[in-house]
Amino acid sequence: MNHRSRFVLPSLSILLLLAGLVGQRGPSSASAGTGKIAPEVLAQLEQGGQGTYLVFPFEAVPNNAIYGFEDDLNPADGTQGVIYHKFIGDHYLVVEFHQVQHSPSGAPETFEFILDLDSGAILLQYQEVGWPDLASVGIENRDGSDGILYSYANSGDITDSLAIGFYPVFGAPPADQGALGTYGTLSGTVYLEGTSVPIPGAVVTATGYLHTHTTRTDRTGHYQFKDLCADLFLLRAAIPGYPAGPAEAAQLRWEGAVAVTDLSAPGTPCDQVHSLDLDWDPALPLVGQEVTLYASVLGDPPMTLTWSFGDGTYGEGMVVTHTYTQINRYAVALTATNCFGAGRTSASDVLSIQPHLIYLPLVRKSGQDSPF
Repeated sequence: MNHRSRFVLPSLSILLLLAGLVGQRGPSSASAGTGKIAPEVLAQLEQGGQGTYLVFPFEAVPNNAIYGFEDDLNPADGTQGVIYHKFIGDHYLVVEFHQVQHSPSGAPETFEFILDLDSGAILLQYQEVGWPDLASVGIENRDGSDGILYSYANSGDITDSLAIGFYPVFGAPPADQGALGTYGTLSGTVYLEGTSVPIPGAVVTATGYLHTHTTRTDRTGHYQFKDLCADLFLLRAAIPGYPAGPAEAAQLRWEGAVAVTDLSAPGTPCDQVHSLDLDWDPALPLVGQEVTLYASVLGDPPMTLTWSFGDGTYGEGMVVTHTYTQINRYAVALTATNCFGAGRTSASDVLSIQPHLIYLPLVRKSGQDSPF
């Protein structure tokens, strides 16, 4: 069996409370070949299979663990690395994976778990990193229902001299820590397959280990996913009604990372709205008279046409009717959108509402000569 670098703590909760972690106070060491560091420490090195890496939380056992380097490591009774542990007074427990190699051999890893028994803080320190490409790092509560994932498939960029801290938080986060949940951004442009023509309104999916995110490209063919947790994503784009294009991998690192990945998709791009115009009948409507307004536009359906009548009211459709109650000049605006919001254009004109005219007959007074 190969040993994965899980340090399992029966007393660990999602708040990282380590009450109940007991054992001898003093230096000691042991090979990981037995699968145990020391029985009285109430901690163990977990064994697992090969060829997989994990995301946390994960309900399958083991749970209640600190994952320092979730990968196939093989100490092999000390011949391919040694695992040590030491208590420092009554305050710290240090567990070191020293030159522990991957299965079957090679790429040694040296890193430490440092557990603060007073505050519940956990520090991971990486001295020499050999092959982190498939390593996941994080913590998990006792039933696998909650956890913190720092790195999945090396999305956190595990390198020499890196230190990672997990701290119990009660109330507001410490002032020196940034806002939680702000990680990275995926963006790029979708092009028609085999061309440099951008595709508006294309559907873009970003699939991570646990979640799939979906968005659409804007009128320039650009897409963006903001505030995604660090992960390895597979990106694909599709024109509605056509199969998706080839998948592209994009990896987000920690805190503020931006990965720009352009995509391609087969099919026929949506024809964005254009040549928009408007008209009405009658040409000189009277106050209180119903006016019929017409739109003419080119572009692929479905499309939305929204009217602003200039008096604070609105309508929608190719043909609409409206009645003005006051004599005035009104700025009528029409906006057309299609391609799922990526296509957009506007037109406007001024409509004058006329007063009712009353024509009176000419009357000649008696005894006056006609002026004609």
